[in-house]
Amino acid sequence: MNWDWLGKRWVLVVLLPLFAYASSIPISFIAYAVSGNIGMASNILNDGFNMCLGLGIALFLLYVALGIVRPIKDAPKVGLRHIFPFYALFVAMVLALYEVVLSIKHGTSPVLPPMEGLALVAFLGLTWSLIPTGLVAIGLFVHNYVVKYSNEIG
Repeated sequence: MNWDWLGKRWVLVVLLPLFAYASSIPISFIAYAVSGNIGMASNILNDGFNMCLGLGIALFLLYVALGIVRPIKDAPKVGLRHIFPFYALFVAMVLALYEVVLSIKHGTSPVLPPMEGLALVAFLGLTWSLIPTGLVAIGLFVHNYVVKYSNEIG
Protein backbone atom coordinates (compact mmCIF):
# COMPACT_ATOMS: atom_id res chain seq x y z
CA MET A 1 0.00 0.00 0.00
CA ASN A 2 1.23 3.47 -0.84
CA TRP A 3 1.49 5.63 2.30
CA ASP A 4 2.94 8.71 0.59
CA TRP A 5 -0.37 10.57 0.93
CA LEU A 6 0.39 10.83 4.67
CA GLY A 7 3.31 13.06 3.76
CA LYS A 8 1.47 15.13 1.17
CA ARG A 9 -1.59 15.79 3.32
CA TRP A 10 0.25 15.90 6.63
CA VAL A 11 -1.46 19.08 7.90
CA LEU A 12 -4.90 17.47 7.58
CA VAL A 13 -3.62 14.28 9.21
CA VAL A 14 -2.16 16.27 12.11
CA LEU A 15 -5.43 18.18 12.62
CA LEU A 16 -7.62 15.07 12.29
CA PRO A 17 -7.85 14.37 16.08
CA LEU A 18 -8.86 17.98 16.72
CA PHE A 19 -11.53 17.78 14.00
CA ALA A 20 -12.76 14.50 15.46
CA TYR A 21 -13.39 16.09 18.86
CA ALA A 22 -14.72 19.35 17.44
CA SER A 23 -17.37 17.40 15.51
CA SER A 24 -18.73 15.97 18.76
CA ILE A 25 -19.37 19.42 20.28
CA PRO A 26 -22.38 20.45 18.14
CA ILE A 27 -23.74 16.90 18.33
CA SER A 28 -23.73 17.05 22.14
CA PHE A 29 -25.35 20.51 22.20
CA ILE A 30 -28.07 19.31 19.82
CA ALA A 31 -28.62 16.18 21.92
CA TYR A 32 -28.97 18.32 25.06
CA ALA A 33 -31.34 20.75 23.34
CA VAL A 34 -33.55 17.94 22.07
CA SER A 35 -33.58 15.64 25.09
CA GLY A 36 -32.60 17.86 28.01
CA ASN A 37 -30.41 15.03 29.31
CA ILE A 38 -27.11 16.57 30.43
CA GLY A 39 -25.59 13.15 31.16
CA MET A 40 -26.08 11.99 27.59
CA ALA A 41 -24.62 15.23 26.21
CA SER A 42 -21.53 14.99 28.42
CA ASN A 43 -21.11 11.32 27.46
CA ILE A 44 -21.08 12.34 23.80
CA LEU A 45 -18.30 14.83 24.59
CA ASN A 46 -16.41 12.17 26.54
CA ASP A 47 -16.71 9.67 23.70
CA GLY A 48 -15.57 12.34 21.24
CA PHE A 49 -12.48 12.98 23.34
CA ASN A 50 -11.76 9.26 23.65
CA MET A 51 -12.01 8.98 19.86
CA CYS A 52 -9.67 11.97 19.52
CA LEU A 53 -7.16 10.43 21.91
CA GLY A 54 -7.27 7.02 20.23
CA LEU A 55 -6.90 8.58 16.79
CA GLY A 56 -3.94 10.70 17.91
CA ILE A 57 -2.14 7.72 19.43
CA ALA A 58 -2.86 5.53 16.38
CA LEU A 59 -1.55 8.16 13.95
CA PHE A 60 1.53 8.73 16.13
CA LEU A 61 2.29 5.00 16.10
CA LEU A 62 1.58 4.81 12.36
CA TYR A 63 4.13 7.52 11.60
CA VAL A 64 6.74 5.87 13.85
CA ALA A 65 6.09 2.43 12.34
CA LEU A 66 6.31 3.80 8.80
CA GLY A 67 9.62 5.44 9.71
CA ILE A 68 10.97 2.06 10.78
CA VAL A 69 9.48 -0.16 8.06
CA ARG A 70 8.76 1.93 4.96
CA PRO A 71 9.65 5.64 5.05
CA ILE A 72 7.33 8.14 3.43
CA LYS A 73 8.84 9.65 0.28
CA ASP A 74 9.41 13.39 0.54
CA ALA A 75 8.13 13.57 4.10
CA PRO A 76 7.89 17.18 5.28
CA LYS A 77 10.41 18.44 7.77
CA VAL A 78 8.48 18.90 10.99
CA GLY A 79 10.20 20.60 13.89
CA LEU A 80 9.34 22.41 17.07
CA ARG A 81 7.83 25.30 15.11
CA HIS A 82 5.00 22.95 14.10
CA ILE A 83 4.56 21.30 17.50
CA PHE A 84 4.97 24.30 19.81
CA PRO A 85 1.73 26.13 18.85
CA PHE A 86 -0.42 23.20 19.98
CA TYR A 87 1.13 23.12 23.43
CA ALA A 88 1.29 26.91 23.78
CA LEU A 89 -2.42 27.09 22.95
CA PHE A 90 -3.05 24.26 25.43
CA VAL A 91 -1.35 26.22 28.22
CA ALA A 92 -3.24 29.41 27.32
CA MET A 93 -6.57 27.55 27.35
CA VAL A 94 -5.81 25.89 30.68
CA LEU A 95 -5.02 29.28 32.22
CA ALA A 96 -8.28 30.68 30.81
CA LEU A 97 -10.20 27.76 32.27
CA TYR A 98 -8.46 28.29 35.62
CA GLU A 99 -9.67 31.89 35.64
CA VAL A 100 -13.21 30.80 34.77
CA VAL A 101 -13.25 28.21 37.56
CA LEU A 102 -11.90 30.73 40.07
CA SER A 103 -14.55 33.27 39.10
CA ILE A 104 -17.24 30.60 39.52
CA LYS A 105 -15.81 29.47 42.85
CA HIS A 106 -15.72 32.99 44.28
CA GLY A 107 -18.96 34.10 42.62
CA THR A 108 -22.37 34.25 44.12
CA SER A 109 -23.73 31.00 42.67
CA PRO A 110 -21.70 27.87 43.40
CA VAL A 111 -23.52 25.77 40.77
CA LEU A 112 -23.46 26.38 37.03
CA PRO A 113 -26.62 26.05 34.97
CA PRO A 114 -26.50 22.89 32.81
CA MET A 115 -25.91 24.63 29.46
CA GLU A 116 -23.02 26.73 30.78
CA GLY A 117 -21.55 23.67 32.46
CA LEU A 118 -21.78 21.72 29.21
CA ALA A 119 -20.07 24.57 27.36
CA LEU A 120 -17.31 24.58 29.97
CA VAL A 121 -16.85 20.81 29.63
CA ALA A 122 -16.76 21.17 25.82
CA PHE A 123 -14.08 23.87 26.08
CA LEU A 124 -12.09 21.73 28.49
CA GLY A 125 -12.27 18.79 26.10
CA LEU A 126 -11.20 21.03 23.23
CA THR A 127 -8.24 22.09 25.33
CA TRP A 128 -7.21 18.51 26.03
CA SER A 129 -7.72 17.49 22.39
CA LEU A 130 -4.74 19.68 21.48
CA ILE A 131 -2.43 17.12 23.12
CA PRO A 132 -3.21 14.19 20.74
CA THR A 133 -3.09 16.66 17.84
CA GLY A 134 0.44 17.66 18.86
CA LEU A 135 1.27 13.99 19.35
CA VAL A 136 0.61 13.32 15.65
CA ALA A 137 3.04 16.12 14.72
CA ILE A 138 5.59 14.57 17.10
CA GLY A 139 5.03 11.23 15.33
CA LEU A 140 6.00 12.83 12.02
CA PHE A 141 9.04 14.40 13.71
CA VAL A 142 10.07 10.98 15.08
CA HIS A 143 9.46 9.45 11.63
CA ASN A 144 11.93 11.89 10.08
CA TYR A 145 14.44 11.29 12.86
CA VAL A 146 14.22 7.50 12.47
CA VAL A 147 14.65 7.77 8.69
CA LYS A 148 17.64 10.10 9.10
CA TYR A 149 19.22 7.82 11.73
CA SER A 150 18.69 4.66 9.66
CA ASN A 151 20.22 6.34 6.58
CA GLU A 152 23.32 7.29 8.59
CA ILE A 153 23.77 3.72 9.86
CA GLY A 154 22.99 1.88 6.63
